[in-house]
Amino acid sequence: MTREPFITRPLSLWLDLVRALAAFVVLVGHAYQNGLYTGPYPFTIALQLNAVVVFFVLSGLVIASSSQREGTSLGSYAAARIARIVPTALLALAMSYGVGLLAQAHGVSAVPIGMDDGNVSWERTLLSAAFLNESLSTGLAINPPFWSLCYEVWFYALYGAGLFLTGGKRLAWLALMALVAGANVLLLLPAWLAGVWLVRSPWVLTITPARGPVYIVLALTALLSFRRIAPPLEKLLGELTWWDLGHSHYALAYILIAACIALGFAGLRAVLGDQAGRIARYSGPIKQAADMSFTLYVLHWPLLILLRIAGVSSGSNVLLFALLLGGVAAVCWLVSKLVEQRRQGLRTALERLFTLRGAALTA
Repeated sequence: MTREPFITRPLSLWLDLVRALAAFVVLVGHAYQNGLYTGPYPFTIALQLNAVVVFFVLSGLVIASSSQREGTSLGSYAAARIARIVPTALLALAMSYGVGLLAQAHGVSAVPIGMDDGNVSWERTLLSAAFLNESLSTGLAINPPFWSLCYEVWFYALYGAGLFLTGGKRLAWLALMALVAGANVLLLLPAWLAGVWLVRSPWVLTITPARGPVYIVLALTALLSFRRIAPPLEKLLGELTWWDLGHSHYALAYILIAACIALGFAGLRAVLGDQAGRIARYSGPIKQAADMSFTLYVLHWPLLILLRIAGVSSGSNVLLFALLLGGVAAVCWLVSKLVEQRRQGLRTALERLFTLRGAALTA
């Protein structure tokens, strides 16, 4: 028997809204971090870190849901992931590298982060183009947000191998990819699998509308508690490991928060039922904002650096800051439209290329 899908039509719209808001939250946090706004700011870096955890859960949820569709094969799965990720990611890296060189020439240094020396590095850029930067190194000054994509792509690969391969081939490919991905990527895999769990667990479908708000509150509480729970869990993980954790130093906190977020999505599904509520009237703009969220995430950093090179800042003017953010979002929207128009053709070509190879691997 085919189980009821987790993502209902009303929930899909709300997930789109969450995805769009998470991307914008990252933009706001990094714009402030880059000094484009110097007025009162009530948030910490936990704001954008929470957004990344939300992205991980959403990604696992969406990938697991789409891979369950009838007719999905290893070839079509790989083609969909590559067509979705690679063109935009490579464009973002190329732009980031060019902007990084321009920034160096103008004496504009990268905003320092703990696991990066702040230099423009073609070696790290190439590693990131192969999604290996967080496996063989860590930190990318020209585009720090790219770290999570170097994790996520390996989550896709591991899940695809586990789902579509069988027997010894499955074990061999999982072992090989786990070895290449590295310990830090594997540490955060459970956070991504929290989204997969929503799709595969029958229990989440039994949550009643009356109990749903409890899980929503739990998720919100976890997000607000990041600053309290992250430091002690970071210390604990540091005591249990002996290697450079890179961006996985908050792995235990991320996993805990991801579990709560997953429960929150389950609660939201129960509360919504078959009605999306008042936001249904804004479904068009919400969908467009969600569709550009990936482009906004990987492209906003070099755009912010360009503004720094040009000496643009809103100072303490909140309205001007909002206009700057809107301008960055508008550029990303335009880029997403240009790239999206060509994605389907690439996906179709890749499906033709991979279908025979996928059939051979699963035989």
